[in-house]
Amino acid sequence: MFELTDPRGLVSRAVLVTAIMESQNGTKPSIEELHDETRKENHFDEVEVTQPSIPQPGDSPEVNVPRKTWAAIISLSAGFGFSFWMIPVAANIGPQLATELGDASNYAWFVTTYTMCNAVTSMLFGSYSDLFGRRWFIIVGNVIVFAGLIIAGAASNTDTFIAACAISGLWRWLFYGPAIGAGLNTLILFWIYFPPKHPRGIAWDKAIRNIDYTGALLFAAGGVLVLLGVVYTNILPASSPRVVVLLCVGFTFIIAFALWERLMPLEAPLCPPKIFAIHWGREFTFPFMAATIINMFYYSTNVAYISQMNILYTDSYTPLSYALKLTLPQNMGMMCGEALVALTGSRIKWWRTQYFISTLWMVLFGTLLALGRKDNRGMMMSFAFLCQFGYGWALTLSFTFIQLGVDQIELGVAGALAATGRWTGGSIASSVYTTILTNSLTSASAKKIPDAAARAGLPETMIPILFETLPQGLKAIQAIPELNTIVAATIWTAWQDSYIVAIRYGHTRSSQNNLEDATELRVPQECLPCITRLWHCRAHLRPPMPRFDAENDSEK
Repeated sequence: MFELTDPRGLVSRAVLVTAIMESQNGTKPSIEELHDETRKENHFDEVEVTQPSIPQPGDSPEVNVPRKTWAAIISLSAGFGFSFWMIPVAANIGPQLATELGDASNYAWFVTTYTMCNAVTSMLFGSYSDLFGRRWFIIVGNVIVFAGLIIAGAASNTDTFIAACAISGLWRWLFYGPAIGAGLNTLILFWIYFPPKHPRGIAWDKAIRNIDYTGALLFAAGGVLVLLGVVYTNILPASSPRVVVLLCVGFTFIIAFALWERLMPLEAPLCPPKIFAIHWGREFTFPFMAATIINMFYYSTNVAYISQMNILYTDSYTPLSYALKLTLPQNMGMMCGEALVALTGSRIKWWRTQYFISTLWMVLFGTLLALGRKDNRGMMMSFAFLCQFGYGWALTLSFTFIQLGVDQIELGVAGALAATGRWTGGSIASSVYTTILTNSLTSASAKKIPDAAARAGLPETMIPILFETLPQGLKAIQAIPELNTIVAATIWTAWQDSYIVAIRYGHTRSSQNNLEDATELRVPQECLPCITRLWHCRAHLRPPMPRFDAENDSEK
């Protein structure tokens, strides 16, 4: 049996018209009269029928975006920038901050704490924003960033600074300034940002019941333990019981989380398995993997370039303002790449080609950072800018592809997974690259530092003291009573050469045997006091040249 439907009520109106005409004329109306009367009642004759226009190639509909929407977009972008502020500052001047705050050994936890907390909280709150709306998540997030920056600026020891990283002199205004901006940004968002309250159309009380509490607990525990284990590989041997236990227990929680999300019939899963299977992974999975890998490459160049800045081009006497200027190429390159793809990407089209070229560009100039020496600072700054330009372009396309690969009601989940992949991959990559750099530096310095000490006439008993003091900077080396200025400069030069070899090995994965002492410099004896400040005196402006020793040419 079929059920007839009458959504516009035409049958009911026809019956009513028939009854009225029968009462007026005493006769039953014909089909033609009934048809004409019905058309008049529904005003069908007043409707002008037009053919739908067919869009032509090249036509672009004119979209009028209100100013309030543009203000919200700018404010949201600024909020992300303020939240990311901790990374470049802690990465670039972290050693100086840790030394000034009294515990240089805690420097390794600055960036690590930030990335670890972001990896866990992005997954949780990004998914919840699909249930409860994004307005208050973003506003409260900006408030937390504001508090974190204030705590960082007021820190009196490294533990306080690490706590600031977890929730988000002159250097203090590096945090007070963006804190003011984050506070103003919070007020602007509170005033103008009103997204849909419930993207999935679920009432508040039902959304509370649908939260995946077990999945959140499993993921948070597993993520924190795994990332802690990865970080401890920089401090302890990989076979250390602490590292093994953290990694094993953490991965057990992660596997349990994956099984829970896959097998349990959840109303609102934290990580819906179905989005990974859309079009066999072409819509979301592969863009997600590409974005994670591209972000991991950012940390490789970050480790290499920042190490060059801290060891080759600055020292304990370098003003903080100058050290901050050296960080501009990285940050400006990323910003220019993101801005240019936003302005020209839709005109260029060929999105996959743009993605491929920008990634290749990033890898090419990032690898060229391995050519760093003490006399080519400008070249390294240029390579860092060009590398980050490609990174900004590729990363913007990555997150665009990810957002387009899911339904509108799952944008929060997609953004959460993208952020989790970004921060988790970044934390792992940073630890891996730092470990490679540390191991390479240990191997290179084990040869160069004793040789330099022997040439300077120092006894072997001084070598352990040198290895303990060198990571603290040039000023600490000069403070050793047994060393005069010339000897301290010689030891510091050997330490710089060790870093050059370590960066090359860690950045290109080439054999360390092929990266021998081609970077040692011939410096006039009268210039050695100038090198203690990494400046050339006016009498010797000619840049130092590589030394090629005839008896060692065969080894090189």
